[in-house]
Amino acid sequence: MTIAIEILRHAGDEPRVGECMLFERLAILEDRRRVTLFQRARPSLALALAFTLGVFRPLCRDEDVCAYREDMQVLAGGDLSDVEGWLRASGFDEQASSAWFERAETSCGICRTEDGWFSDRVFFCELHDVWYSRRSESHDVVVRCRNGIWDRETWSDEAVEDSAFYCDGSQRYYARSAFDAGQTIGGDTVCDTWAELNGYWSDSNGHWRNDDPDDEDDDCAIPAYHDAARPWSVATARAAPMAFYGLEVELCFEDEHARLEYYEAFGFPTADLTAERDGSLDEDEGLEVISRPFSLVELRQHRNPLQQAMALAQRFDVASPSPSGYGVHITTNAQRLTGDHRRRLVDATYDMRALTEFVAGRKCNPDYYSYSKATRRDEKYTAINERPDGSFEFRVFRGTPDWQVLLSYIEYVDALTEWTRNPANPTRGPVGQALLRAWVYATGRYPALSRRFTTTLTQEALACALPSLSRAA
Repeated sequence: MTIAIEILRHAGDEPRVGECMLFERLAILEDRRRVTLFQRARPSLALALAFTLGVFRPLCRDEDVCAYREDMQVLAGGDLSDVEGWLRASGFDEQASSAWFERAETSCGICRTEDGWFSDRVFFCELHDVWYSRRSESHDVVVRCRNGIWDRETWSDEAVEDSAFYCDGSQRYYARSAFDAGQTIGGDTVCDTWAELNGYWSDSNGHWRNDDPDDEDDDCAIPAYHDAARPWSVATARAAPMAFYGLEVELCFEDEHARLEYYEAFGFPTADLTAERDGSLDEDEGLEVISRPFSLVELRQHRNPLQQAMALAQRFDVASPSPSGYGVHITTNAQRLTGDHRRRLVDATYDMRALTEFVAGRKCNPDYYSYSKATRRDEKYTAINERPDGSFEFRVFRGTPDWQVLLSYIEYVDALTEWTRNPANPTRGPVGQALLRAWVYATGRYPALSRRFTTTLTQEALACALPSLSRAA
């Protein structure tokens, strides 16, 4: 301790410091600088580590000192229990701690969250009137309908699980306290109010339908769009910690007779697959084959149900690849990913557009999907449809019955998900795309995708990319 520290301790911020001798004043200012650095540095250490290293510093209690707010800003993003520990160890009682947290919220926008964080990256759950960190998923929930205007609120995952339901028709959540849920003929859950306002009608069994009740001309044995029975539940996949993939494969047959023969020969619907006509496809030739959520392990099993359906389709001489308007939509349970990981995955799909289009087998067509980042939110026809229930629907791939190509589509989604798990892995520009391709080849975990990449990835390019790949990993 120097004499200057004693001088500083007595002088504080009084103007009389300016009356000191030059060297005395310099010593005071230098000690002030060191104290400021000390105030900034210590709270950034974990509380247990600070005690272990003997560098614990009590948090500043004086609201008029800059360090008071700086402590709050340094601790932002930390675990709430650690922050509360710092306060207790600094001599804050319960009342003083509450005042400190209130000041952090009003002055710095840093909040205590219901999911246990002290953060400035938050959202407000309007159902429970509490803050949540952005590490938790937020959802837009329709809470009332007045004169055709839908009022929405932001709710947390827990609030949605307890007090809302998901409408497959509008792809939105609705509050159970204000709306009733019904079922379509195809087994989808829909909001009764939404169904009534969008031209649905209820049959004698209480199921909602969107076809014409007076139309007796449609005698086709294949269900119309959204009318096919889906004898499975997606609830398990939505809550699972591992990846599941549900596919919609659009196929083009020679004529309606070949399509009907295929439908009857395979025996749709089954426990794993169903099929229906789709209004976006050719009226007589188009058919959409829909699968339950499969794990990647199940899809790699020889002669799995979807592979058998595609093999039979090829024997019926369906177009391979399908016409440009026919696609493959892959839906995955992205609810299992953190908020940051979800953003990196979506951004990577857009940033790696050239690679995505190479794998997908078609370029951007605004009639079917868009690569515009600016309009991707709340828009279905984008490269990734970010559904309100938290799942991601990849819509970029071209339709085909070729099983190895279909498997490469799924492996690309899985590989991109794993690659973006590490924030240090690059995703922009040729370097990011080359490193991803090299990583896919080197890991050996994605054989179908690797075979497509090796058609253009030379051994020399791989050798050049591997050193950078090891640093990124």
